[in-house]
Amino acid sequence: MTTTNAVTTPRTKSVSKADRVFDANAWSKGKIPESIAPDNLEELFHQLPVEGIWITTHGSLPENYQQFFHSENPLWFSPEIVDYLASEQWLETILPPLKISPLDLEIQPHGKETSYLCMYHPYQSCHRGFEAGTDLWGYWIVWTREPLTPVQKLCIEQQVHCLQVEQTYLQSQSQLFQQVQTLQQALYRTEHQLRTPLSLVELYADFLLQNLPTEALRKQAENISKTVDEIEVSLHRLTRWNGLIQPDQGQYDLKQIIVE
Repeated sequence: MTTTNAVTTPRTKSVSKADRVFDANAWSKGKIPESIAPDNLEELFHQLPVEGIWITTHGSLPENYQQFFHSENPLWFSPEIVDYLASEQWLETILPPLKISPLDLEIQPHGKETSYLCMYHPYQSCHRGFEAGTDLWGYWIVWTREPLTPVQKLCIEQQVHCLQVEQTYLQSQSQLFQQVQTLQQALYRTEHQLRTPLSLVELYADFLLQNLPTEALRKQAENISKTVDEIEVSLHRLTRWNGLIQPDQGQYDLKQIIVE
């Protein structure tokens, strides 16, 4: 998809609710959402008779709302087409999830292509550790030069499913990160509240260690001082530990995983 002529640069754009003023010169500068693999997108256009693609996701949070469109033809998505699709006035029927169906639009980019719609709905059960009932849902609109075969439809349905899984994972990861941050802030407050009384206990223990009359009592005061030191070390480790927010990343043999 890489070209040397700026006029033929593929048109790619991510649109948010706040980004509804479309600059024709900036459309090719759009950033592909994190949940969409650029290689998968490129392969989709090269292996299938796809002319254009429109992806929309919805959710309860503003950052969940995304609209992304792409075409290798820079003239494919006109401002009128983008406004029409973004309005979702054409979206009247909720289709079965992950089943691609022909779509009849009032406005087509060029009027000759076949358009399809594939939706995905919120998960209603736990999947690979994801939270049940996530509110993410969305759909793909795909324009093709010719009608899709059953195998080609299956390829697109699998891509939509992969996007749903990735978006759900990213949302769960974001929620986990926020929960860990909230917990960490609570731990910081707890540590701060405990520091002063622990320091006083340690001070009293040192005073007793120097002034108690018998060795047995001084030994007990020494044990109190050591215990306070251990508590302070544990507090420090607890509030500085961020292992929960580190993702489990590594290299894997995808072929072997598929075989298994």
